[in-house]
Amino acid sequence: MKIALIGINSRYSHKNLAILSLYSAVRDLAGDPRYGSPEFQLLECSINEPPDHVLRKIMAMKAEILSFSVYVWNKEMVLKLARDIKALDPGVIILAGGPEIHAGYLVEEAFDFLILGEGEGTFRKLLEAGFQGERLQLFSGRYADLDALPFAYEDVLDRLAHRIVYYEGSRGCPFRCSYCLSGEDNRLRLKQPQNILRDMEVLCRHGVKQVKFIDRTFNARPQWALAIIKGLKDLASYGCNFHFEVSLDKMAPEILEEILDSPTGLFQLEIGIQSCNEDTLAAIRRKNDFPAIKRGVQALLEKGNVHLHTDLIAGLPYEGLESFKKGFAAIYDLEAQMLQVGFLKVIPNTALWQDAQRLGIRYRDYPPYEVLATPWMKGAELLVIKEVEEGVEGFYNKGHFRQTLHVLHKAIRDPFSFYRKLGAALLDREDPPSLQEKAAMLLEALDGMAALKILQGLLALDWMLRNKGKAIPSFLGEGLLEEVRIPGQKTTGRVLVLPFALRWQGHDAVIEENRGSRSYLLDYTDVWSPYRYPRLKEWFQV
Repeated sequence: MKIALIGINSRYSHKNLAILSLYSAVRDLAGDPRYGSPEFQLLECSINEPPDHVLRKIMAMKAEILSFSVYVWNKEMVLKLARDIKALDPGVIILAGGPEIHAGYLVEEAFDFLILGEGEGTFRKLLEAGFQGERLQLFSGRYADLDALPFAYEDVLDRLAHRIVYYEGSRGCPFRCSYCLSGEDNRLRLKQPQNILRDMEVLCRHGVKQVKFIDRTFNARPQWALAIIKGLKDLASYGCNFHFEVSLDKMAPEILEEILDSPTGLFQLEIGIQSCNEDTLAAIRRKNDFPAIKRGVQALLEKGNVHLHTDLIAGLPYEGLESFKKGFAAIYDLEAQMLQVGFLKVIPNTALWQDAQRLGIRYRDYPPYEVLATPWMKGAELLVIKEVEEGVEGFYNKGHFRQTLHVLHKAIRDPFSFYRKLGAALLDREDPPSLQEKAAMLLEALDGMAALKILQGLLALDWMLRNKGKAIPSFLGEGLLEEVRIPGQKTTGRVLVLPFALRWQGHDAVIEENRGSRSYLLDYTDVWSPYRYPRLKEWFQV
């Protein structure tokens, strides 16, 4: 009996934790005649692949049982594939599980079985029963022992170099945010830190680029989180990055101190703020201490060793456009490296989904179930925020213009309108602009916020920090880059001539007033900061 576990990822660089977890839970049954001598095959694809290519791969496996892991981002592709497969081979048995699946999918005739809840134990029981029984396989309520589950990546370690992998250190969440499925699973279960660190060392030794912990609030149990943070610091030499979702305002001081004392680039923190409106936060069952978040962000940025990612959600209950603008300005003012402007997803079986009709929230009836309008936010206003999102993604989050936007941060008095204008310009284009074109667009948008030479110098600085070997665009001025011979060395170097003097505060530049122009040698052999900037050394011609 051939069984195929299929994961369709949002990106090629990702690995599908779900199918690997399922396989690790049943691989000891492989070849056992009591259960039909199962033979397991794993297939990972991407939603960016043509559906025909994915269908061809699946059919080539000649499996009798197909199991799909279903999420909001791949649901539509999975449904189409399942229908096509059933048309081609009516005898194949198709299972579907994952966060997207609920009892409503019983209407989909292409699915023979639906697995709800944690899948490892249910999938094993279904296999042991010869895939007989009720179509709806309900989670029994017996939670998996995370320490007893086999290491999910054991059989694919040779394929993980330079990849992004997901990892569960815990399941459940102590908080009850109404828009999140984890809010309905209020029992937090933790894997022992020593077992997590053992797995992390294995992943590091096999060249993993980044481990994304999918724990909903990594610092919910301080002593547990602290033990893991300390242990991961011992793995810093491998060059792997570890990503956590945290509540920064609830972070124990000792955890923050350990992170501040970590090597540059080891950790990445995602801070879900979502809204600054107190009525909104109460409605979604979330409590934030924004001043505490601000203090934590400031401390981390001042040290400059951690990449910070802040989240804001548009379309939440009781949040109108003016309130959203204020929240956007407040969160933008934090100056984290990334600001994700997202839109409410009314995900089935969440508390907010159950309450959406009463609240008057309208949303798409297909994944990702994004909000269309609310009594507080018109559809046209949400489209305005789409322009802001485009501007933030195109000019802020990429990091290409980090220093320009940082130095001129206070000069951008209305960041909402500023990024809306940039976003609208991007959306009006028929083709995506080059980085050089973006620099020209930004120079025009910043006109009047500083002297032209200062603007040109800042953009030239950003250009050279992120574009080794490339010439500075001519519209930024002439004579900004010089080739020099370095005393005592046979090689030449590149010197950036700026109309100002600068110093670094954390990973961000500060212009020093009244010091005039300065020249800086760019040392690309000595990189630093989460952006891997070259070291800038003040240059004095000998």
